Amino acid sequence: MSTAAPVRRARSARIAIAVAAVISLSPLGATGAQAATSAAQAPTHVTTQELVSTGAAVAAAKKKLTSSTPKLSGRSKVGQRITAKPGSWTSGTRLTYQWLRNGKAIGGATKPTYTPVKADAGKKLSVKVTGTKAGYASTSRTSAGRTIAAVATGRYANCTAAHRAGVTPIYRGEPGYALKLDRDKDGIACE
Repeated sequence: MSTAAPVRRARSARIAIAVAAVISLSPLGATGAQAATSAAQAPTHVTTQELVSTGAAVAAAKKKLTSSTPKLSGRSKVGQRITAKPGSWTSGTRLTYQWLRNGKAIGGATKPTYTPVKADAGKKLSVKVTGTKAGYASTSRTSAGRTIAAVATGRYANCTAAHRAGVTPIYRGEPGYALKLDRDKDGIACE
């Protein structure tokens, strides 16, 4: 018995599955019966390149989400919570968040808020917001980065020393705040 027939059947089955997958991605909304009929009629001479290009064309046909670049609010300092403001997206879009330290994902930091830790001091913090919605291509936007200041741990002779320590600005009530460092007496020293 020749081994060619089982190989052709296996190849035909793989092609049928791939074609059904491509049809299921189609924005034309092929029904299960249509997908099965198309898969059964799939030619055995379809190449991988043809499947890849067909899949790319179907993916390109998806609608584009309306999205905004997220913004960060809150103090850029260790221990101070920062909130991601995603901006405007297509109605019904599901948003997910990933906080980044110097462009690399921070493990477990996937909520709209993040409180910087000691490892963030002196690093650029940003957030990547990804939107998904059925019938639309997923879209990701990343906020501008903010350098995170360390927490003041002592007293500083002047603002130059506080800047060198990387703890500025220092807010009233935080360690290291001194009225002599707050020239305009607005509660923010060495701004």
